Formats: sequence, structure tokens, C-alpha cells
Amino acid sequence: MSTDRSDIFETYRLAEDKRYHLHSIVTSCGHAVATESYVFDGQTRPDQNIVVFQWTLSGRGELNYEGEVYSLEPGTAFCLPVPHNHSYCLPEGATHWEYIFVCFSGREFRRIYESVREIFTPVFRMDERLELQNIVHDILHTSRSGGTSKLLKLSAQSYSFILQGLQYRYYPEKEIPHPGILRLEAFCRDHFRRCLTVSEIAREAGMSRSHMARTYKKVRGITVGGYIERLRMEEAARLLSPGEGKISVQECSLRCGYDDANYFCRVFRKFYGMPPMSYKRLRGSHTQQSPETASAAPPAADVPAET
Repeated sequence: MSTDRSDIFETYRLAEDKRYHLHSIVTSCGHAVATESYVFDGQTRPDQNIVVFQWTLSGRGELNYEGEVYSLEPGTAFCLPVPHNHSYCLPEGATHWEYIFVCFSGREFRRIYESVREIFTPVFRMDERLELQNIVHDILHTSRSGGTSKLLKLSAQSYSFILQGLQYRYYPEKEIPHPGILRLEAFCRDHFRRCLTVSEIAREAGMSRSHMARTYKKVRGITVGGYIERLRMEEAARLLSPGEGKISVQECSLRCGYDDANYFCRVFRKFYGMPPMSYKRLRGSHTQQSPETASAAPPAADVPAET
């Protein structure tokens, strides 16, 4: 039996388009927080023949994988086939479990997944795999958008996700980037709350500005500025969580490294699909949704979906 009582920040259920014969697809994805009575059983859940990816952002979840129990702490993730002998839940004593999820399907996705399954099971660390983070964020960004090419873009991104796993499986040394990149990221994590210049970041990385920009983009797939923006947006989400108390947009902006609150709001809306205060109100609410209700909805794109 699967039950889901969670606050939904954003969730998308994506209908298949009969015009395309896609063999690697995203069927649903979203960003939510479980607050109570949240359990999914990999053998009995209503959606079958999928692969479920779930990445813990805050709080704590629990995974029972073939009889072994794993704590799902922030930064950890799993990527599991359905049907399969596993279940995951909000454990007793945990106040919440915030996560991003993506459900994949398709013959080719499943075929490649089976060849790299050991990379993703039972639990792995997402904070060590920035390339995979970028792909997951891209999937969410594409799902927010409209247009007839959305499903094709999502299919391409699902291939990118599973092929990244293939790279981790057969070329594990590529997971260890240039040492300057590691220094750069550590410096940005420590100092993103203030104004950072390209020159000081390059100096910390031990590279010229142009070499740093080219190398980082090649290794990580995003710009240095994009990495800093992501750190700031993750911090903004933390500050806007219910447990952090009252905070104004101006204060949140300053604490995330933005002097201009209006610019902060534009970046936040682009990243999360809503203004900061709407996001905070949504996180403070307790919207309930059952997977049976979601799966009974008509097969149209961008309607609430189960996780």
C-alpha cells in the first residue's frame, strides 16, 4: 500500500504524445516535502515499469531496500526500478522530508539502467555528482515550460541522466575533476553569501580567468556564475522553510548575496517557478494529495502526479 501526504511545491505529470515513439522518457517529476503518513511500496504502487529517482534536500527519509534499512539524509539519493522489493517513507521521529523526484520510463532507459544499476542502488550521494544535479534541475526547468518540443527535450534529458550513470560506471576516474575545480567549489560554498569577483575565484582556483571559465564549463556543464546562483537559491529555499521563522524578502536577498531584492526575486522565480513569498507560504501549508487521486486524473501534461 502506498500513501502520500505531502506539501507540493511543484509537480508535473507528463502525458505521452502518440506522434513520437520515444524509448526514454520522463513520466513525472517535482519538488515536494512529506510531512506525515508518507509511504511508497515498490511492489504495490499503482505506477509500474518505471525507474524512480528521489534526491533528499532537507529533513530525512528512510529506505528499506531488500530488507536492509538506509537513512536518507540531505545530499543522498536513490534510483530504483518499479516493481521491486523496496519501500520508502517518512520515518518515525522525522519532522519532514523534502525531496526532488523524477520518474523515468521507456525501453531504452530501462535497458541502460540495468547495466549501471549498481551505481544508483541502494543509496548514493548527489553532492558528489554535480553533473547529475545539473541534469535533474534541467528536467524540472523543462517541465515548467510549455511548447510542443517539451517531451522531446525531456526525452533527451532522460538519456543524459542515464548516460551520465554509464560514465560513472565505466569511467569512474572522471568523477574526480581538476583540483582547481574542487578548490573553486569549496571557496564558493564558503563565500557565496557575499559579492564574489571573477578574479578572486580564479585566484583561489589557481587558474587564469579565461582558463577557469572554459575548464569549469567543460567539466561541470554550467558556468561558475551558474554554480554560485544555485548555491544562493538553495540557501534561499532553506531560509524560507517553515522552521526558519519570519524573514523578509530584503533580508533573505541580503543573506543570499544579493544587494538588489528585485533582482533576487527575478532569479528566484526563474529557478523555482514562483516568487519567494509564495514559495514560503506553500512550504508552510499542509496540502494533502493521494496518489490514487493523482493517477485517476486525465492523461494531460502538467497535472499533479504521484511520486
